Amino acid sequence: MIGDSHMRYKFDYLAIQCRGDLPLLPRKHDSSCFGNFCYIYVTYLCNYTNVWKKHLAPLKLTSADVVVIQTGSWDLAFKELHQVMNENIAQFRVGLKAIRDGLASRRTPLFLFTEPPFTDQRCHQCHGKRGNKNNVAITALSASIVSTAAKLGIPVHDEFNLLLPRQSETVCGAHYLCRTASNSRTVIGPAGIASVELFVKCLCNC
Repeated sequence: MIGDSHMRYKFDYLAIQCRGDLPLLPRKHDSSCFGNFCYIYVTYLCNYTNVWKKHLAPLKLTSADVVVIQTGSWDLAFKELHQVMNENIAQFRVGLKAIRDGLASRRTPLFLFTEPPFTDQRCHQCHGKRGNKNNVAITALSASIVSTAAKLGIPVHDEFNLLLPRQSETVCGAHYLCRTASNSRTVIGPAGIASVELFVKCLCNC
């Protein structure tokens, strides 16, 4: 699983469901592995250009593994939409193609999540980001990411539209899944859980 804190909490939830426990975090958000179940912490779209070479190529991935990516949150938090669309998406496309091609050689499935909607709740850490990061901007970014994925033949789990009617159900800041405390072994968030469970159900039935 690769991405920012939204993906981190998905990793946490699935670790509890599959292994009954969670690894401790050396930092609030950090890469970690729990047996053969791994999370790779990557923030900006442009940082995906070296994900295959640095993080995935060294792993012994096979057709029994699955790689899932979710990204875009950091870009819209700190850059204007036109910058993200004109610069970061092009870099992401290069990185995503490298990941797809590398995984194809090992017959490892790849899936992409769209960015979840921005919360309509009041949270102190969200206010400074509302200028760029809003659901209109996320809609545009998601459409571009979905188009990029489609051209590369990568299936997409559209979490943005799935959770948009439930944007009041964030549980910590702008997250739809969250640990109850930094190193808690409990993850909460009914909307986020529903999205993950739907993806897993579709994955197992495909």
